[in-house]
Amino acid sequence: VAFVTRGDLNGAAAGTHCYFRIAVISHRLKAMPFSIRGFDLRSEVALPMNEPLEVLMKGGETRTFQLPTPAVGSGTTDVVLSLEVCAGKVVLNSGSVGNAGVAVRPGKFSGVHGGVEPTLVQLRDNQKLEVQGFGGNAVSFLLQADVPTAHRWLEPKPNRTIWIENAEASGGGAVTLAWSPALLFGAGQPTAGRKDAVEYEVFWMREYFVQSSADQPRGNASSACGLYKEYRDRKATRIHTKNQRRVEVRELEPDVMYLFNVVARSVRTGESTAYEAARVFVKRRAIVGGGVPKISLFTDRLLPMFTLCVLLGLIWWKFVLPMMRTSRRSWDLEMSSRGGSARSWGGGGSGGGGASS
Repeated sequence: VAFVTRGDLNGAAAGTHCYFRIAVISHRLKAMPFSIRGFDLRSEVALPMNEPLEVLMKGGETRTFQLPTPAVGSGTTDVVLSLEVCAGKVVLNSGSVGNAGVAVRPGKFSGVHGGVEPTLVQLRDNQKLEVQGFGGNAVSFLLQADVPTAHRWLEPKPNRTIWIENAEASGGGAVTLAWSPALLFGAGQPTAGRKDAVEYEVFWMREYFVQSSADQPRGNASSACGLYKEYRDRKATRIHTKNQRRVEVRELEPDVMYLFNVVARSVRTGESTAYEAARVFVKRRAIVGGGVPKISLFTDRLLPMFTLCVLLGLIWWKFVLPMMRTSRRSWDLEMSSRGGSARSWGGGGSGGGGASS
């Protein structure tokens, strides 16, 4: 969504309308209706039911949201609340609403830091929600309230762990990832969950490359919306694996700590969920998961030097020393031969002198 202009500068509607250019990119297999909802940046916003609300605000600001009052006889007494943090740090509070529209007593959530998984709560005791951002960075999050009978969610089974396969045997610059299937639960789904029509996306980024700033905070690598934000900001790389749950990522730079995560998305309903992020340090000849490789003083420093000294000693004893002995023996023989001739010449001269006398 991109802001284009604000009303006609000279018309009667000057400043009363805003115009936006909207592009929709989808990987769904079937057509699906959707709605785009705009709201003013005021202190209190009505939170729609069964529809996620994306909010972007500055750090230090507070936004309040109010759920609709259930109609008499509707039977709606509970609601499923969830908060997915895309970037920044937030605190969630909830409470009931009095006659003046203010929270009169705390509800289920009081000073909850970070995101909140879908939680079933009483509607009247949690009708008013307050989300406060803190820190100097901008904050973005997804807030959603669902009717329990219409709530659906994706959940990896048996767990959200990403496995690093063949870490020690992999060559430098490549790593193999594998993960559990994600099942769709909730309204209209089997009790054991449905695993068809679920596709996966793999994200990875350099951990030190992603820096936070007031204008462009670091995305939450443990949430789906945070990973999509990192991809939009061109800080993360993404590949689609369709329904495959094992992939080899290649062309990674050596001596770099990478952060990997997977997002599962239902192409039928649009629900998504992220797995647990995995950190991998890429070595030049191997992949080691979970941290920086340790350096051994003996194996990495002393042993190579000792081996080199032994090899040089063997070369000296096997080749250089015999050559030196042979050369010295030849030199002694040559000097001995020259010394005997000189004595013969000297002796012949003395005898000749005596004869002259």
